[in-house]
Amino acid sequence: MQKVRHSSRRPSVDHKQGSKLSRLGDSDNLQLIEDVFGLYYDESGKCHSIKRFTWKNRNKIEVQVINYGARIISMKLPDRKGEIEDIVLGFDDLAGYLHYKKNYFGATIGRVSNAVKNSTFVIDDKQYWLMPNQFPHHVNGGKAGLDQAVWTTYVDDKKVIMSHISPHSSEGYPGDLFVRVSFELSARNEFNIEMDAQCTQPTIVNLSNLTYFNLAGHYQGPDHLYKHILTLNCNCFTPQIYNLPSGEILNVVHTEFDFQIPKMLGKTIGIIPKDGFNQNLCVNRGIHQDDCLVARVLHPPSGRMLEIYSNQWGVNFSTANEFGYGRILSMEQLLPEGSVKIDPTLQLFERVHQALVENLTIDKKNNYEEMRDLLVKIRNKCKKSRCAM
Repeated sequence: MQKVRHSSRRPSVDHKQGSKLSRLGDSDNLQLIEDVFGLYYDESGKCHSIKRFTWKNRNKIEVQVINYGARIISMKLPDRKGEIEDIVLGFDDLAGYLHYKKNYFGATIGRVSNAVKNSTFVIDDKQYWLMPNQFPHHVNGGKAGLDQAVWTTYVDDKKVIMSHISPHSSEGYPGDLFVRVSFELSARNEFNIEMDAQCTQPTIVNLSNLTYFNLAGHYQGPDHLYKHILTLNCNCFTPQIYNLPSGEILNVVHTEFDFQIPKMLGKTIGIIPKDGFNQNLCVNRGIHQDDCLVARVLHPPSGRMLEIYSNQWGVNFSTANEFGYGRILSMEQLLPEGSVKIDPTLQLFERVHQALVENLTIDKKNNYEEMRDLLVKIRNKCKKSRCAM
């Protein structure tokens, strides 16, 4: 489970929005509204109505999700002066998400987030081959991952629950995988995301949400990215070779990845390759601990703060340095690729740490015990060797 706390194509698309408006829940503290974000025609020509759900609470927090990719498209909250800004990078219409699929804005990622090396893995002595989408590797679920699915939705009080069945052999994965993701905004400014999955065959699965944050709001530029103060509850990281985990787990002390003590990004972002971060780190949490603090981000000029809590073992921290766009992502305002070095966004999302993804499987009882036990062994080994403090 993940918690976010705030303080103060060749498919085609119809751009018509708001053709349906339904007030699903309304109380003194919280409001949930459903409308239509757009119409999506899949490759078979079938038309799907993409639903948008909007929460609003008394504290002027507003969050929006859509069922295309089970994704977060907007988070609005006030600054210290009461000025409200959207702190999530995204688009105002469905066309943007269909055109820029490779960036996964706000989406649920799977079946496996991050990379499967050489697009292959072995379970029970049987080798499986996945569809490579960043040759020769399989990244973030492949060419048609969960981020491109139209999810089934239903509402339980103020909670929006989305589900999807990824069929057997989709992108090369074994078994029919049932995935469920729930979203909920609380009156206490907590936005909760819960994910679970079950499969008809032994398989690998590693779900995540990929949301890009900029606590300064839009139009602020890279200067305000540098003013974010970041704390990560992570004492180890996984070194990468060509963007793939090497299999090692190293201590963050005396490295640029040590954010155990709060640091301003502007003082660290320039000392690493490519002028930005994109790194998996290991969350410092107890074996039997439930949700724990993973990250805290503060933007002093606006007074906005973001905290992330999770029951998972890893976090990927990225400053979106691979983006070639400008500050505002709209179909009319995109700058040419390569025109800026750093996009003023802060991506901070959680997923299960996966040093060697081919060794992480869900057993035949369809639970995560095997994955958890392996990660516990990795962390214990880490503490006894080079990660010892």
